[in-house]
Amino acid sequence: MIARNSQNQVEQSGWKSSLTGKLFSEKEMDEFAKNVQMKLRPYIHKECRVIEIGIGSGIIAAKIAPYVKEYIGIDISNETLRKTEERFRKEDIRNIKLFQGDVLTLTEADMGYADIIIMNSVIQYFSDFEEYRKAVRNLLNLIRNGILFVGDILDLEKKDCFLDEISVYGGSANRSDQWYLRDSIASLKNDNKYIKDVFITDKIGYTIQNELTKYRFDAIYEIKK
Repeated sequence: MIARNSQNQVEQSGWKSSLTGKLFSEKEMDEFAKNVQMKLRPYIHKECRVIEIGIGSGIIAAKIAPYVKEYIGIDISNETLRKTEERFRKEDIRNIKLFQGDVLTLTEADMGYADIIIMNSVIQYFSDFEEYRKAVRNLLNLIRNGILFVGDILDLEKKDCFLDEISVYGGSANRSDQWYLRDSIASLKNDNKYIKDVFITDKIGYTIQNELTKYRFDAIYEIKK
């Protein structure tokens, strides 16, 4: 995933619960990806060009790529990209291109423009809010008229509840993870004239409640230039 602490990102073998230390089930991860798919559905079309920052194992790309013209996956890890490319080859998904890169240095000359940019479960690995602000500012250079989806944001207002639940289960929290206020995420609209609206939402489409649903939220920035 694209972030300064990307070595702490979920491994290709699976996502582990901070509460139990066990891998999330296949159904839980499927619902995790479907949340993104459902929220992006109104914006997806056959001529759409999508860039995903931090494509990881490709669980979101697999849900969306078949319905768009081109899907560009960016990750900081060559090994991750190699495994993900192998997955898509086996699944015969041919409209995905993978590149190594960092969210803070991507340029329009490298990537071209996108209708949708996805940055899911990445924001917690920035060093602070200011680095996140810089990342958004850079990504806006890759969108003319479209949306930036920032997903799986750790909700600062719910952090204490999360830590209480951690203590009950005997789990461990990553102390370097960044938590954010919803108002702070929405406030970027005031920083950039091209952000026309921001929609902050809880996770949707879940049948299983876990830390990914209870303590995290998503944001959609609508961009018009």
